[in-house]
Amino acid sequence: MYTAVRGFSGEVGEAMRLFIEFFVDDVERSIRFYRDVIGMEQVRSSPEYNEFHLGEAEISICPFDDLRDGHYLREVPNDRLGNRVEFCLQVSNLEEVYERVKKLGVAIRDPLQKRPWGATDFRIIDPNGAYLRITSPVDL
Repeated sequence: MYTAVRGFSGEVGEAMRLFIEFFVDDVERSIRFYRDVIGMEQVRSSPEYNEFHLGEAEISICPFDDLRDGHYLREVPNDRLGNRVEFCLQVSNLEEVYERVKKLGVAIRDPLQKRPWGATDFRIIDPNGAYLRITSPVDL
């Protein structure tokens, strides 16, 4: 799954794979959001772990109550989870996703618009308060 890539220096190195795990209070609501609203494919499903893929993106939904005692996320105040983080989901079918989001009644924080850096995007909040930017690839 990992491929060799060239960094800024021109040297070949290993690629980094990034995935996101959300620890949530309402697992079913989050599953419905990422499956039905965002359009991700659910590839694993259990009471403890739910995994979704769309292209190269991978998001996992896990119950907050399953975090072990002493886990960092149990120690920080709940209002700080995801603070100052914008999750960006780049899709090839932006208009289709936007229409589905509107049709399903999800509140749109910032409507679909072309940005100065060349991408078109819109912003929504997921059921757990995560700030999501749904974006096209940047036009170069």
